[in-house]
Amino acid sequence: MRRCCHWLPASARSPSRRLSRWSPGKSASPTPCCRSRCWPSPRIWRSNLMGACVYGAMIGSIAFLPIFLQAVRGLSPGQAGLVLLPLSVGGALGAVISGRLMLRTGRGMLWPRIGLSVAATMLVVIGTVAEFAPIWLMPILLGLTATGFGTSFPVGQTTVQVAAGPARLGAAAASVQFSRNLGAATGTAILGAVLFGGLALAGGEVAAMFARVIAVPGIVTSLAPADALALRHALVGAFSALFYTASAFTVAGAVLASRVPLQRF
Repeated sequence: MRRCCHWLPASARSPSRRLSRWSPGKSASPTPCCRSRCWPSPRIWRSNLMGACVYGAMIGSIAFLPIFLQAVRGLSPGQAGLVLLPLSVGGALGAVISGRLMLRTGRGMLWPRIGLSVAATMLVVIGTVAEFAPIWLMPILLGLTATGFGTSFPVGQTTVQVAAGPARLGAAAASVQFSRNLGAATGTAILGAVLFGGLALAGGEVAAMFARVIAVPGIVTSLAPADALALRHALVGAFSALFYTASAFTVAGAVLASRVPLQRF
């Protein structure tokens, strides 16, 4: 062992010495994410809360949009995937646009304010016209929504890192991801509660039919005309409430973007 590992430092050759210095009560970092001194800064917690609102609206909507497109609009899974494709493209496009504008103008939160306002408006439009709008219009509306969401991605990350400074850069970057993940989980839960709560208000039979549709998506075409119509009306109302709630999350993100003290770099 000594001959084959003679090039290793002494501490690596004796791991027991390293382990003896570690105790379970000690934190790996003096300023872990949840106890970081970065959080009290309005420049950081407002930016993080903005990201949480955006991810809650975005991930929550994406989670239930395939159900809407298949159960309400009657699309196949492949067709629904094509309609949802602009969500991926739009998010990346919005991030690139806001990043370049931020670099050229030095203005940060202006672009999320504009982009999130557009996204909130598009979500209201989707909730209002998605039942009868031409199917070719849906990718356009979803693409504009995702582009608006994307404008907040680089600005939020940059704002938090600049506000934290080099000494707390790691904790600040971790707080951004923590906030986004927490917002995505919370937003999906809230939007799911809105959707299933609306279906519950429509009656037990509708909720039971919806449970069958979730289990076997193709079963929609085999429902009796009266049952299919009742399910469609209930789903339209429930999904409209979902899109309006997602719009409210997005408006909250736009307001937070306007309240971040660090507007220029």
